[in-house]
Order: sequence, then C-alpha cells, then structure tokens
Amino acid sequence: MPYLLAPPRRVRYICRLDLNVSLSEAGTTLLALQYAPPPTAFPSAAALLNMNLSDPAPGVLRAGNLDFGPGGGWQQLPLNTLGSGRTYSLSVAAADAAGNIQPAIVTLTLTAPDITPPTITRATAASTADTAITANVTLNESPSTVLWMAVPAAASATSSTTSAPPPPDAANVVAAATAQQPLAGMATYAPANNTGGQGFATFAVPGLTPGQVYNLYLVGRDASGNTQTVVTTVAGVRTSDSSPPAILTFNSTTVTSGNRLTLALNASKAGTLYFIAIRAGGPVPTRQQLLQPSTYPAPSFANFSGSMPVQAAWTAASSSLCVADGAIFQVWAVLEDLEGTFPGRTPNYSNVTRCGP
Repeated sequence: MPYLLAPPRRVRYICRLDLNVSLSEAGTTLLALQYAPPPTAFPSAAALLNMNLSDPAPGVLRAGNLDFGPGGGWQQLPLNTLGSGRTYSLSVAAADAAGNIQPAIVTLTLTAPDITPPTITRATAASTADTAITANVTLNESPSTVLWMAVPAAASATSSTTSAPPPPDAANVVAAATAQQPLAGMATYAPANNTGGQGFATFAVPGLTPGQVYNLYLVGRDASGNTQTVVTTVAGVRTSDSSPPAILTFNSTTVTSGNRLTLALNASKAGTLYFIAIRAGGPVPTRQQLLQPSTYPAPSFANFSGSMPVQAAWTAASSSLCVADGAIFQVWAVLEDLEGTFPGRTPNYSNVTRCGP
C-alpha cells in the first residue's frame, strides 16, 4: 500500500492576550498565571500578595505586579507568547497603599486563540475499484477537514529539456478542493476517539481511470480555519484494471523460403500472447492449456507452441517462427494482460481466438 508523508515542520505558534486591570484607588496588584486547571490554589488574597515573585508557587508560569498611583485607574497588561489554543487560569489580588487587602481573589479563565494549523500524521491510499481509490488519513486535531486533490503521476522526462511538472502547493490543493473541481474534494475528520491521533478519516477518490497511477495531495484544516501549509503526499497509487483484453485482429502469413510463419496481432491491451498450433481434428485448447501446453490432452495433434510479447495496445505486433513444412494446422491463442505484474493483482485474459489465414 503506498504510503508517503511530507516531513513535518516543527513550528511553534504563539499568540498574545491583552488584559485590562483597574484599581479604584492607589495601590498594587499581583497576578499569577497558570495552566487551567491551576496546580496551585491560593487560599487567600494575602497568600497571593505575599508570594515571592522570584520563586513563585509550583505551577505558576508567570507572576508580576502592577502599581497604581493616586486615584487608581486602568492599566493594560500584555500576556505574550501564550500557547496556541491553551487555556490558562489567572489569579489577581490587590491591596491599597495603606495595606488593606481586597478580600477575594479574582480568578479568570483565559483561552488563547487557536492559531496552529493541524498536522496530518498518517496517510495511506489503495485502489478499491477500477475507477476509485480509498484513502485513510489521521490528523493530530479533531474535528478537522481533509482537503484532497488527485493528479495522474507525471510521465518521466523525455529529454534533458523537459521535466515533470511540480506538485501542487497547499494553496492549489485548497482552491481545487473548495471549488469541488474534478478529482478534488473535502472529507470530514471527526473520529469518536482521537486519543494520541489514533482515529482516521476514510474517504473515496472517485472518477479515476483504470490502470492509471495517481499522486494524492492532502491538506488539513482545523475547526478554527487554520490550514496546513505543507502538502502531504501519498505517491504512486495505481487503480486496478479488471477489464479483459480483446484480440482485434489475428492473422498469419507463410513464406516457403526457410519455412517461415509470421503471426500478426492487434489487441486492446498490452501483454503476452500464448499460442498452440493444432493439426486438423485436434480439440480446441482451453485457456489453461494455452498457458501450459504440456497439459494439452491430445499431444499427438499439437505441432508447436510459444508466446510473443504485445508491447502496446492498438498497435500491431508480430512474431516470425520457423516451422516444419508440409503440415496443415490451426493456431489458437489467448492474450494475458499486464495486470498480474502488479502486487496483489491477477491477470485478465481474452477469449481463446483462432488465427485467421
């Protein structure tokens, strides 16, 4: 099963919250920031005011004070470098210039905005039909959306001046998926249990060509609209091809000089042609007997057997043989396509066909 992930970028996304603090008269406030739920619960405002700022209580991420002059007023405290999407607990206590302590601690719960894009941690895809592949994608954040785009794998460069087109970037994938262009779309990622990123979204990529190799490009977008900036690629996913080949023309010509017999074939698919020459009166060979001539039940009627490659569909193929003279026989053949050369696939066969004169 094809499996390929773009290497993740280790990027830390941080944000800032501005906190407005007011005091009704001259005095001071002390503030302590912790993750929520807070590891340390201060028993009283006095306990918070008496905390050593250089050696704060366990779990306190930041601690500081604000001083207010006569008449009190407003001050703005910027809380910088907060973790994206993290929830914090802020405890505030105040005392006036005379040392009178506000009785109750003011506790605020703050959630920093989520500005971190999700990450696709695992992606696989495999053919489940001749015209579709099925993808399984895991993200580190739920709920999210998987935006996808399938592109036929580029052919190898044919000269030093040509090269394969570059893969789409995240913006191209998002645009194609959002517009619901052909071979593009969106899938919901909301597994019931995403603990440790174990859940996955399964979706079909339809409308593909049988026997074609595709690259699947994926981008994750979370519920806050943050979009993955690096495309995740599942490369080299081939659709199955279960259609049997057809022998369109099958003829023979003879040349007395050298006892040469030439078989000429035109077929709908590439593959290998297996044939047996049978003298008059012999039974028509089955497909299995053509593939294994030693199993033909009337060996006295068999003249010769062999195989020839068919390099391309809809293109003439031929093979010349040296045969014994003076014999009258019929040549029967079956064409095996290339499907069996791919992992997990079995070949398709044409009908058993008699060669024309």
